[in-house]
Amino acid sequence: MSTRTTTERDRGAGPSGRSRGVITVAGFCLLTIAPAVAAQSQSGGDSVDRSMRFVERSMEATDLLNAGKAAEALPILQELAGRDAELDIDGYAGLTLGDCLVKLGRYDEARRVFLTVAAEHPDRKPEIDQRLLDLELAGPITEDLILRLRAAAAVPDDSRFIAAMNLSRALQKKAKTLLDEALENLTRANESTSPIAHNLRTSLHWTMLADARTQLAAAIAEMENRWQRHLTVDEGAEGGTGAGAGAPGFTSYRSDWTVPAGAGQSVRIEVRQDKPDDELKLVIEGKPVSLSRAQAELIRIHQEHIAKILSEAAGGGVPAERR
Repeated sequence: MSTRTTTERDRGAGPSGRSRGVITVAGFCLLTIAPAVAAQSQSGGDSVDRSMRFVERSMEATDLLNAGKAAEALPILQELAGRDAELDIDGYAGLTLGDCLVKLGRYDEARRVFLTVAAEHPDRKPEIDQRLLDLELAGPITEDLILRLRAAAAVPDDSRFIAAMNLSRALQKKAKTLLDEALENLTRANESTSPIAHNLRTSLHWTMLADARTQLAAAIAEMENRWQRHLTVDEGAEGGTGAGAGAPGFTSYRSDWTVPAGAGQSVRIEVRQDKPDDELKLVIEGKPVSLSRAQAELIRIHQEHIAKILSEAAGGGVPAERR
């Protein structure tokens, strides 16, 4: 969780197609308790003090979440959404409690919290619907889920765009499950003494499938990371790996290729990264060429894969499952 809490008002979109944006923690606190403070200021100082303490505790919980201390933030949020629930005018504390439980992997509890908030704050339903769907996407991908998402993606209004994104997320995860099953059964088939099994063992087929699984898993992780950042931070904010991220296992990197260019000509290409935090540099025939973020990221991914292969070779060869 970042220092921002989502609200269905500005940009982005929930599953209903309505917009979703962000507010700072200060805005979160004000939107949450300002109405309560205004009302309670008429009834005495104790009520106002209680409301202000609600603000302070909300900020404390948010700071803990930002520091990756969800377990420490949890009892504070349980207090805010429980004993002080009447001060949670717009349901933001309840939503944040659910998000905290998700971070702790307590999905069933998070689901119950989200459903409670939805019942008490119907205006929060689009945001809660997306959170509930995210919980469903975090588990096994069922055919029923895919059918529902396909139907939502076919609706002729703006909601179909976010539904299509959710459908893509589900299909990618389903593909990963099927690829896992394919590799498991291919490994079992390789145990046979039949000629075809021998041919498979001596081919690159298993290795290529395993590599495809690794790449797909990385793509899914990247998608999910970006999705979560979309829900919690400003549009355009970047995180995770990027053009300047070094490949694990390398302190520096340099590759040279000479490739045919037609008419008997060839072109010399060099890719280098002098330090792990440096940007990748591409030089063609001695001239620097700019890489797009996507191009640099693809090279970084392959660097990481090469680093793993070289590390395995340096440590005594390929892993047992690939022998």
